[in-house]
Amino acid sequence: MGQGIGSTAGKKDKPGSSSLSAARSARKRGISKRQKPTGRITKIAPDDKVSVPYEPDLLKRLEEPGHARAYLAACLQDDFPGTFFVALRQVIQARDGVTKVAKKLRLNRPGLYRALSEKGNPSMKTIMAVMAALGLHLEVSKSL
Repeated sequence: MGQGIGSTAGKKDKPGSSSLSAARSARKRGISKRQKPTGRITKIAPDDKVSVPYEPDLLKRLEEPGHARAYLAACLQDDFPGTFFVALRQVIQARDGVTKVAKKLRLNRPGLYRALSEKGNPSMKTIMAVMAALGLHLEVSKSL
C-alpha cells in the first residue's frame, strides 16, 4: 500500500502547525497592544479646572470668631466625634496656627495634629486646653 497524493498518513505534525493554532495566531495578530483611552480624561484644556479646593476659603471664613463658633457647634452635633476634632484643627489653622497653639499648650506639633485627627482620641483635658487657647469654651444647653 502506498501513500496517495495529499495524504497525511505517516507525517508528523510540527508543533503549532495545526489549523487550530493557526487560527489562534491569526486572532492574536489582530489584537492591538495599545491601550484604549477609555475611562480617563484624555484632553483637558489648560484653563479648565477639574476641581476647586474648598479649604482656603473655609480657613479664611474661620478667622471670624462667630463663624468659627457656628462651625464647631455644627460639627459637634455630628454622630462621629472625629468630625469635631478635624473642625477644631481647622479653626486652629485659621486663627493662630498649630505651632503657636502647641507652644501655648506645651505640646509638640505632631502630637497635636495626631490628637485632632479623624482617628484621634484626645482627652477632655486636651480639648478644653485647646479651646481655652483659642478663647473659646464648651457650653451645654437643652436641645429643642
